[in-house]
Amino acid sequence: MTRSAALAAHDAGWHPVKIPKGKKFPPETGRTGYKGRNRVRGELLTEDWSDSSLGVRMPPDVIGIDLDVYNGGELGPLEAEYGPLPTTAMSTARNDGSGIRFYRVPVGTMLTTAIPPGIEIVQYFHRYAVVAPSTNPKV
Repeated sequence: MTRSAALAAHDAGWHPVKIPKGKKFPPETGRTGYKGRNRVRGELLTEDWSDSSLGVRMPPDVIGIDLDVYNGGELGPLEAEYGPLPTTAMSTARNDGSGIRFYRVPVGTMLTTAIPPGIEIVQYFHRYAVVAPSTNPKV
């Protein structure tokens, strides 16, 4: 199932990254960061994903706001300062409001990666999101 999910992510413009099955780290070498190389569709068709969870590297015009409510994260203070965030898609394995919310931004946007406690920014050049059908080993 993960190969089909990786193909679907790729076809939707996301960049699949293999993560060890049942884990959130480490990502495979060479697929993340400033010098990360994105897969081409042909690679996905021939690779074995049976022992992998699915991570996605953000497209260059998307950021993720990773809110960890269980770790003290809250959006209220940020929204009070900068305005409310629009409703968006979110990847989560929790039911407490934690998760990565995805937003479109202009290509080339570079935000501070760590803001208040419990919040991090996921960007093309920094981090990745573990997404369904993967499972979170801590939940």
